[in-house]
Amino acid sequence: MSASAAVRAWLDAESASFTAICGEKFTHAEVIMTAVGTVAVLYVSALAVVVASWLAGVAL
Repeated sequence: MSASAAVRAWLDAESASFTAICGEKFTHAEVIMTAVGTVAVLYVSALAVVVASWLAGVAL
């Protein structure tokens, strides 16, 4: 089994922890996408605060 096939198999495997917490079947790929999306939203939110304070002339 090649490395890419092993990674693909792991990504397609069920995430036991998320499945137990949520009661639905989730794969490792879905968990990773959720984490990346959450970090992106937090980053955009922080950037919005910085830009808004800069536009308002308020020092952080």
